[in-house]
Formats: sequence, C-alpha cells, structure tokens
Amino acid sequence: MLAQAQEEANRTIALAREKSEKLVDKDPTTLAAQVRAEQIVNQARQESEQTRRDTDEYVIQTLAALQIELEKSLNQVKNGIIALQTEKRKPLQKPD
Repeated sequence: MLAQAQEEANRTIALAREKSEKLVDKDPTTLAAQVRAEQIVNQARQESEQTRRDTDEYVIQTLAALQIELEKSLNQVKNGIIALQTEKRKPLQKPD
C-alpha cells in the first residue's frame, strides 16, 4: 500500500512538472526569449561564416604574394646557375 501511494505521488509530481513545462513554453516571455536566442545564434553563425570567408581571403592573398616572392627567388637561383655554367665554359686566359 505504501509503495502504491509512493508511485501515485511520483506520477502526480511528474504530471505537475509536465504541465508546468507546457505552461512555461506558452508563456510570452519564454517565447520571446526563445526567439531572441535563435536570433543571437543565427547572428553568431553569420558572423562566424563571414570571419571564415575573410580569413580564407587573407590566406589566399598571403600565399599569392609568397608565390610571387618565391618565383623571383627561383629565377635568381636559375640565373646564378646559368651565369656560373657560362663562366665555367670559358677558357682560362693566360696572363700576358
């Protein structure tokens, strides 16, 4: 009998909680807070996406500039090799 009363009390408490949650969900303040929370989350997502796009653009520009500098350096290396090879092929001149 005591177990049955405890079970009934637990059921009553569960129903009361469920009913109070439904009432809170319908409360205008709660609904407004949920709408505002969704707006904040959406704004954060948009800002995050914009930050990612800006970061990607910065990285692309930086890598493009690096590529140009590396190409210049590579050309200097190639020209140095060519100059040394050309010098090497010249016959040694005897002093007069």
